[in-house]
Amino acid sequence: MITINGNRLERDFEFSGGERQIRLGDLGIDRGLSTISVDAKVKNSNDMMTLLLVLNAIQLLDKGNSPVYVYLWYLPYARQDRDCYPGEANGSAVMRDLLGLMPADTIYVADVHSPQMFPINVTEVPCHTIFEDNREMLEGITALVSPDEGSSVKVSRIAEMFNLPVVYCRKTRDCDTGVINGVEVMQGDYYIDQGDLLVVDDICDGGGTFLGLAEELKRYSKFKSLSLYVTHGIFSRGPGILLREYDNIFTTDSFYEYTELTSDRIKVINL
Repeated sequence: MITINGNRLERDFEFSGGERQIRLGDLGIDRGLSTISVDAKVKNSNDMMTLLLVLNAIQLLDKGNSPVYVYLWYLPYARQDRDCYPGEANGSAVMRDLLGLMPADTIYVADVHSPQMFPINVTEVPCHTIFEDNREMLEGITALVSPDEGSSVKVSRIAEMFNLPVVYCRKTRDCDTGVINGVEVMQGDYYIDQGDLLVVDDICDGGGTFLGLAEELKRYSKFKSLSLYVTHGIFSRGPGILLREYDNIFTTDSFYEYTELTSDRIKVINL
């Protein structure tokens, strides 16, 4: 869903040929509006095209008089950060170039999957900043868990900030199918005995990786509680499956949408 200054689009539709079109609502331009804020929960390619149309419509209507800030947060295609086989595309690089073409003064993204050089108009809010602003997530936590090598740098940064030990793990993936072959604890010392653990990562899709990780951690040692933090909770199989293994789940509103049916064991952080 996309809102401009808190207001929904007046129209958002699709022509019979598949082309999308939008119509802006009241932006308050005639009332001396100083800034234009676009909140965009982009979950697929259609949503991205809608965002491009919105920014173009703002440009045509406002004629560049007001600064435009886009709060994208979840960056689509960020996981496609390399071509596993000849002939495949690097979706992350395509998205990076697309961001640079957007007519916006600043585009905010959060905890992007892999480090990259962003266009000058993009500002990333890193994972450790989210933890700084939401310290209650670490209340009672005695150790952090890094589920793979890709998350180790950000988890180490958070651990240093809050003086916590880290249990480092790694996973192997079949590049052809995307299936995780396994997860193993690489370094845990003795921090997780009778401790309260928090697994930290950027994205949870179906949750299979984290279910396997929970099983591996149980084999490695005994702990009192196990919680999970992911910045972008896609939860394509639903978050309930994870609550079988995790006492609490923390995520942001970058992708996951809180409803009245959301378990009280799922804490949603507003970005």
